[in-house]
Amino acid sequence: MAKVRWTVTENSFKASIRNITSELESEVPRIVEDAVKEGAEAMQEAIAQDQQTQWVGRGPYATQGRQDSGDFRKDIKHDVEEYATSAKGEYGWIEGKKDYYMYQEHGFTHWITTNWIPGVQSLYHGAQRARAAVVEGIRGLFK
Repeated sequence: MAKVRWTVTENSFKASIRNITSELESEVPRIVEDAVKEGAEAMQEAIAQDQQTQWVGRGPYATQGRQDSGDFRKDIKHDVEEYATSAKGEYGWIEGKKDYYMYQEHGFTHWITTNWIPGVQSLYHGAQRARAAVVEGIRGLFK
């Protein structure tokens, strides 16, 4: 890893700073990728382990938490876009039925039984893990 070195000449100091900048920029996409992947995996785990409600439907995943067709968990994706000096990542329900899934995420009153179905709060779990991955990635740059 490049380090800042104080030297007599101004040019060598500037070269060290440039070296650090390019090294940091080259690691940003990896850190973002790790963070969104961790966030997506944490969401899927939270959904699979959810046992807050008796009502789970009749799909092939009905024994694993609140899954009926399994789409609530399977539709969680992650994606990273790289730019010249930055990267942007997202995870969660980034395609398709996002509006419907927000009912499962935050909770709702079931239209047939009128029972309150508590939300999974998987986005919260994902955010915690994604944040931890970013912090760990940045710490790794300075070892």
